[in-house]
Amino acid sequence: MFGEKYACGGTMTAHERTDLSSLVGAQPVFRGLEEATVSAREIAAMLDVAPSAVSKWRQGRAKVPPAELAFLTLVLADWLDEIERQERPSFGRGGSAMALRLEAARCALRLQEARNASLSPAALSEGAETFRARWSARVERRDGARSSWDLEFVMVT
Repeated sequence: MFGEKYACGGTMTAHERTDLSSLVGAQPVFRGLEEATVSAREIAAMLDVAPSAVSKWRQGRAKVPPAELAFLTLVLADWLDEIERQERPSFGRGGSAMALRLEAARCALRLQEARNASLSPAALSEGAETFRARWSARVERRDGARSSWDLEFVMVT
């Protein structure tokens, strides 16, 4: 875990050192989605599972199915891509709350991508297919309803 943390660069704060114990057994993607303010209920809705299952995954008390892990990694990557496309100047200011959250989410994504290298090709393919299907459905929505896939819905400005 400590080696993974250093892979993200920078120095570890006291809060991060304390927080490491809660990440043992948990997947970094959940930390990134937390930074994106995606709730357990929203994750559960995306995956059509009970929020209690997501809570156990977040806490590292249950193993995340590999295809779901691949899917959630793609959701986090998509969220970060959307933020970067926004080109909001305030995101880049050093020390701003949003800039710090974005960096934490990027770090979590890098760590999760490294861990995902051990997933089977079938799990990665299934996660990618689920992501593509749900992303296409999101793009085709025309009713104006908001969901956890809407950038402004999950973003705290």
